[in-house]
Amino acid sequence: MPIIQFMHSTIQLWNGIFKRRLKSYWKAFWFLMILVMAGQFASSQSVSRYNDNWYFTNNNALNFTSGIPVNVAGCALDSSLYGNGNGNLEANSAISDGTGNLLFYTDGISVYDASNTAMPNGNNSLNGYYSATSGAIITHVPGVCNKYYVFTLHNLNGPAQDVLYYTIVDMTDAGNGTLLNPLGDVDVGQTNVLVFNSDTLAEKMVAIQKGFSEDYWILVRSATKDKFYAIEVSSSGVNAVPVISTISGLVFSSPQIPSAGWLAVTPQNDAIVEANSTTHSYLYSFDNLTGNVNNQDTLLINSFPVPPYDLVYGVDFSPDGQIIYMGNRPPIGTDLQILQFDRGAGFGNVMGTKQVTNITPANSSEIFGSMHLQNDGIIYCTSIEQTALTTITNPDNWSTPNINYASLSLTGTLSLCLSNDFHYFQKPIIPDSIAGVDQTICLGTQATIGCLNCDSIGAEYQWEPASKVLNSNNAITETIAMSSSDTFIVHVMRCGDTITSDTVIITINNCGPSQGFPACNEAYYYFTPNDSIAVVSDLNTIPLNQNICKVKRPVGIGSHNGLAYNPFDSCLYYQVPLNFFTSSTLIKMDANCDTTSIVTLQTMGGKSSGSIDLCNRYFSFDHPYIVSVDLTTFQSDSITTSGVPTSVVDLDYNPKNCSYYIIAAGDVYLVDTLGNLITTINTGWTFGTIAIGEKGDYFYISGNDSIGKFDAFTGSLVANIPINISSNTNMNSDAAFTKCLPSIEITVGTNDTIQQTVCTDSANINFTHSETGIFSEVYWDFGSGDTAHIDTSYEFAVPGIYQVVLYGFLPCTYCQNGAYLPRTLTDTITIILDGNTMASAGQDTGYCNGESALLNASGGTSYLWTPSSGLTDTTISNPVASPITTTEYSVIVSTGLCSDTDTVLIMVFSLPTAGASPDTTITMGNSVVFNASGGTNYYWYPATSLSCTNCANPTASPTQTTTYTLVAVNDSGCMDTAYVTVMVEEEIIEGELFVPNIFSPNSDGSNDVFYVRGAGFSEFQLIIYNRWGEKVFESTDNTNGWDGTFKEKPVNPGVFVYYVFAKYTLDGTEVTKKGNITLIK
Repeated sequence: MPIIQFMHSTIQLWNGIFKRRLKSYWKAFWFLMILVMAGQFASSQSVSRYNDNWYFTNNNALNFTSGIPVNVAGCALDSSLYGNGNGNLEANSAISDGTGNLLFYTDGISVYDASNTAMPNGNNSLNGYYSATSGAIITHVPGVCNKYYVFTLHNLNGPAQDVLYYTIVDMTDAGNGTLLNPLGDVDVGQTNVLVFNSDTLAEKMVAIQKGFSEDYWILVRSATKDKFYAIEVSSSGVNAVPVISTISGLVFSSPQIPSAGWLAVTPQNDAIVEANSTTHSYLYSFDNLTGNVNNQDTLLINSFPVPPYDLVYGVDFSPDGQIIYMGNRPPIGTDLQILQFDRGAGFGNVMGTKQVTNITPANSSEIFGSMHLQNDGIIYCTSIEQTALTTITNPDNWSTPNINYASLSLTGTLSLCLSNDFHYFQKPIIPDSIAGVDQTICLGTQATIGCLNCDSIGAEYQWEPASKVLNSNNAITETIAMSSSDTFIVHVMRCGDTITSDTVIITINNCGPSQGFPACNEAYYYFTPNDSIAVVSDLNTIPLNQNICKVKRPVGIGSHNGLAYNPFDSCLYYQVPLNFFTSSTLIKMDANCDTTSIVTLQTMGGKSSGSIDLCNRYFSFDHPYIVSVDLTTFQSDSITTSGVPTSVVDLDYNPKNCSYYIIAAGDVYLVDTLGNLITTINTGWTFGTIAIGEKGDYFYISGNDSIGKFDAFTGSLVANIPINISSNTNMNSDAAFTKCLPSIEITVGTNDTIQQTVCTDSANINFTHSETGIFSEVYWDFGSGDTAHIDTSYEFAVPGIYQVVLYGFLPCTYCQNGAYLPRTLTDTITIILDGNTMASAGQDTGYCNGESALLNASGGTSYLWTPSSGLTDTTISNPVASPITTTEYSVIVSTGLCSDTDTVLIMVFSLPTAGASPDTTITMGNSVVFNASGGTNYYWYPATSLSCTNCANPTASPTQTTTYTLVAVNDSGCMDTAYVTVMVEEEIIEGELFVPNIFSPNSDGSNDVFYVRGAGFSEFQLIIYNRWGEKVFESTDNTNGWDGTFKEKPVNPGVFVYYVFAKYTLDGTEVTKKGNITLIK
């Protein structure tokens, strides 16, 4: 590629070295594979190995199927095949089947099968340009097995003048194989099909999967405009109407064009990065569903060709897509560099995160080439003239990525490129759950498995066990009945290849009822004499009782007792005695009156007591023990009481004073959690059951036709509540109140929020709270040193950030779901007083016409820029501004509800028009004076044979034909470039012959025709051949020169071979010469 050769020569110039030319290489071909490890279930997935083989120049090849790169012999790609032995092979790609076996590979010109032989119809049949950076890529044909596209960039007339074609390879064709063992062949009817030529394209091409479907995008970019073109490829074919993403109105001009350098996509397919060797490098957002490229974010600003500048080429992302790695070879100095950028810094801030790792190269003229992430999580980097790849083995780690220079040895010498791959169905884009989410269901209910949207893949599905799945050949969500726990596996297949596998575990539990009774409503539930459960919704209003559920118990059992309410599932629990009252079954009932037998309780039969505390434990009294059963683990425990008679009727737990209230013959015995008797309350009632209500302040004893309400701490009777019993004769049976789990929550004004921003210097805010359960005290801490013990309004006097915390103190230790809660529960709100929001739009700046500036606003969390013209985004802090004239931008900076405004002036400076002397010819030993114009400062290079390099009129005295570059810089620092070629000829003397080594047939009137200089010939013959050995010109008259055409069409720039024979009239001497002639435009 001429641009890369020019940059390489520039590197050598700055180091004083003119030794080598670029040699050929290929790009690392990678795939995404995930091994299904034994014992893994819901998270285990596997990905097919389409990218397991890398085949590249100088006969290098690597295979990654084993998990580590292994050198493979036989690769047919060799540097001697390209550019007369000095070419840079960059347009190579390869494809494997789903198990990692090589299918074929290409250099953009020929297609080679797995036997490393050119396919019969694929030998020199593709019109790709071998030296385009990523000029070839192999992809699957959606909806078709065994057919593949080979997309190629075809060079029209020099660098950055590419158009897009495709060719189809059919792997069912015998090719160099047999009908039984085909090796594939190019479809002659689908060769070099034009896709896009509406714009000249840069040497950048990448394939990106569309969502999680078989469809994908071929993404290319314009060489002269700031545009991307996304070509959609689907089962309907290649859509020649692209999705156009116009980034800005910028028009690129040589030498600052976005041609050389790689285009890479994140493993997540949500962003792309563009490395440019001769202009700026950028990060973009990419929408893989629409094909749109947007949100250009500058990473490097390149001053090429004026040093110092960054010579970047290869780039790729870390596996998590958050870190960008880029290879660099600055022209000044001797070190190579690996650059890192952190995407996590956010749009507009990524450039500022640049981190540099310097590497001392083995060869002074080394340049980092392409770099690519492999399935093993390692990034591999090539550098020209090396025989080993550099590796980055821990690329997800910003601090220690583990960069290992030239650590993976190869069999051949490297050049610029690793291979261009399509990352098809890689792990980061695969849905987290294809088989479904692990779940626990109740016996007799149905499980939901599968993926709602996965059938858009257009793949095949195989479920195991197939006999238990209704539709075993698709992935769509379905429900199936389950009688036992099981594990289901789904394999996603494409053309027999396993794309991925996923599992889902369904666990069957003997579940209880699902719908609970209302919680936290102080409802009073009790047994009635007619074997029902009744409810009184509010004892203070003396309501009618309401029968809600019929007691359910085994046939032949005539009693039930121990009624309790569980706040964890809002269900009622009671006991049914068994085995002559030596044990009982604990029954769970929901609001639909559905019941489930939970557990058998030993030695509890016949005891009427029952209670559930806030640790999800069911209690009953079996003298002298308070026996508990954990309703999560069903483990039993007990404490021994003292001072409690044997005639216990019932008990309940009071969470306000952490005591058990045990009733026997109308007396209430208070026992602590260790079983010690605290006190005895004589209620005056001779019978009845007990229930704690109203947040622990009162207990209730049921009677025949009334309920006694007692102070829980003094024992005094507060009220005798008569109940109008219409169908029951008494209420002398077990009862229970609903309970609430403790919680506390701040309310600010009327809003339940976690943060509030106020745009004043001070504020008076009203703080209230809501709570459930029982708290002995609440306490406010306003984050300023002030506190309060009641809900109140508070004045924040100065701006700042305040963490306001509400503390709720529990009277004793609680637990929830088996885990003990702290004695204090809290809720927090952040109050932000920002009365002094200060917007900053950044410093005024300027740039040369056609460039851009990165704006940098600060002071808030949201931004709005005006006017919108020339901005990449008006709603971010750091948009890229590219106005065509000087423009003042205004930004509104906001923090929550607070805002401020600032402005910044972007000045646009005009470009100079560089003028240099016309191309000229001198004889050996003479000189020429150049005349530069258009600027105020001038820089010439190379410095070879110049009298000065920073003046307008240097004298040039080259000893061989030389092209000089002039950079003209005006007072604003803007620059333009011009070129002048001085052709050096030996003085033509009778009997002598001179053959130039360069000419430029560009119709500019200077050096447009290649002549052999000399006189006095009696015989003469000139023959010129191209790099494939074709004769492109022949003449027997030395005054008849070659104009750079072949078959009446201009040939591409390159190196050609000449042969000259001359016989002199004077003495009959015969002279034969042969060598190379370089054609430039």
